[in-house]
Amino acid sequence: MAQQYVDAGFDRLVTQNAAPDPDGFLDFYRRELDTRLRALKPDGVPA
Repeated sequence: MAQQYVDAGFDRLVTQNAAPDPDGFLDFYRRELDTRLRALKPDGVPA
């Protein structure tokens, strides 16, 4: 889902936690999302 925003030219994405466990969200972000989101490049741009 984030790829479509990168393809549209966005270079900043905001993640927000609305759940009651902010530490759990930060752990999940670090473990599952950080590397993947940072690796996104617009379609057609070499990685």
